[in-house]
Amino acid sequence: MRLANLDTNATYTLEAQMVGDSNLTEVATFDTDARGQADLDYANHGNSHGKGHGHSGSIPSAVQPLIDVLNLSVVNASTQTVLSADLPDAGLLQYLVNHTMDNHSVEPGAFGVIRMQKNNQKQQFGLQAAGLTTNTDYWLVINGDVVSTNTTDAGGKLKITSLPGGAPNVLDIASVALWNTTSNNVLGATIP
Repeated sequence: MRLANLDTNATYTLEAQMVGDSNLTEVATFDTDARGQADLDYANHGNSHGKGHGHSGSIPSAVQPLIDVLNLSVVNASTQTVLSADLPDAGLLQYLVNHTMDNHSVEPGAFGVIRMQKNNQKQQFGLQAAGLTTNTDYWLVINGDVVSTNTTDAGGKLKITSLPGGAPNVLDIASVALWNTTSNNVLGATIP
């Protein structure tokens, strides 16, 4: 988040309103620079080590899950809201998840990665896995429900490029797994 035209060298608080809560919750405290600007960059990289510039780090727990954030407000030292954004009405929303899947030791050589993206124009889902048993059916499991059956190729690779019908919206996905047809969880990921 890039902020400008605030008081110079001043302390502000970033606050959020979450689904089911009418009150604002403190997310972070930050200071502006000599030009009245501040950069707040947060990211989760699967290992909870955030990267960014300015005030940076992992996404604070107060705003997780991100899909539940309704409003972000910047509040000055006098507890006045000086900036506010209603996220459901935002002109541009970008949600991106790249996540390595955990191997559950059913097939020790298996590995996989998922990618999910949603913005105002499109939604994308992808899963790539390798090291699986060749020419074998696996179930794609989202939020604990089997949503499709997919078959590996002769090299033990599996590529899923879209969500099957009946699967939840990308923003509603909390977990993704790949099970074999005897209901063993081969690969899985919990979405932060």
